[in-house]
Amino acid sequence: EGKLWLGTYYGGLNRFDRETGTFWRYVPMANEPGSISQNIVRAFCQDSDGTLWIGTYGGGLDRYDREKDSFTHFRATTSPGTSAPGLTNDYIFAILEDRDKNLWIATWGGGLNRLARDRKTFTSVTKQNGLPSDNIYAILEDGKGNLWMSTTAGLTRYNPKDQSIRNYMETD
Repeated sequence: EGKLWLGTYYGGLNRFDRETGTFWRYVPMANEPGSISQNIVRAFCQDSDGTLWIGTYGGGLDRYDREKDSFTHFRATTSPGTSAPGLTNDYIFAILEDRDKNLWIATWGGGLNRLARDRKTFTSVTKQNGLPSDNIYAILEDGKGNLWMSTTAGLTRYNPKDQSIRNYMETD
């Protein structure tokens, strides 16, 4: 749509309009629930529906509503309007939409989270499930649908279909 989105460290989310050459800055605003949740933006993902997801460092996951020009927040407490599980951690380093349109969120300290969009709830994969660390830097999908994650304790391949995990360490 002719827009360039920029995440900053303490400068919020910036949108550059290429046609007009102007910037618009989104920053957290007290008493405005529709403002972005945090000034530190670490990750972006535009999903197949065109929805923009923003991963913040300490403010959780934000979904941007283009029509309302506002944000919905998903935090490490509960999901909006429900008593269902939220994120496992509000520090997000990466977001990925896989081939099956699942949204995966890599967190710092909370492992891997999957958003069930229809219920607005999250499920997680953590050290308890076999990850070598709950600190995930990045996530990619391979041609077979496996998710590859870089963590503070090595590289991990996760198969979402059978939930199997294979960790690769320095010795590998």
